[in-house]
Amino acid sequence: MSARDRRRKPPRHRAWPLTTTDINKSLGELASHIKDLNFLTGPGSGTAVLSAGWLAPESRNHGRGIHPDSVGISLDVHPVDAAERAATRAILRETALPQSRA
Repeated sequence: MSARDRRRKPPRHRAWPLTTTDINKSLGELASHIKDLNFLTGPGSGTAVLSAGWLAPESRNHGRGIHPDSVGISLDVHPVDAAERAATRAILRETALPQSRA
């Protein structure tokens, strides 16, 4: 978790179900492909707990070059009710993260 995310907290009675350690441990060397990891604080994530997206190649200058750091995966961790954190974390670590690795 970055220093920026450590300063932020989810809304009262909410908690993030995963940590960066959980993600890095599960994904192993593939964790380096995550270019944008966000621990969201907003109240309206609906039923989504973990969302991933592809960061397509994008030119970062006026030339035609594509910087390799602009290609990868965006991962968002949404807060859950604090009482459901442990159960949600177990499911994500046993199911979602291994599927993401595959």
